Amino acid sequence: MSKMTDEDIFVIKRQNSYICVKGKYFSFLDISQFIAAGSSYSSFLQAYNIKEKKSYFPYSYLTSYAVLLEEKLPDYESFYSKLKSCNVLEEEHDRWE
Repeated sequence: MSKMTDEDIFVIKRQNSYICVKGKYFSFLDISQFIAAGSSYSSFLQAYNIKEKKSYFPYSYLTSYAVLLEEKLPDYESFYSKLKSCNVLEEEHDRWE
């Protein structure tokens, strides 16, 4: 796989929010841009009878576009949140062990 550069990425950003980040092999879209104003993601899922399931994202790990080229999941330590001062997977990880 070739090296990814900033020119290979298509980004739509509004103020401090990323609306879309798209590369050759991936596309991230902000769902809040596609639901009615004042709606929540939770109510959107309920409208389609989808059982809501919280997911986790390694925000601190995503430091460059090159990280998106990795072909493995990030390590457990990559899910540490400076904002919450804990690893967001800790409860899930403890239950698994």
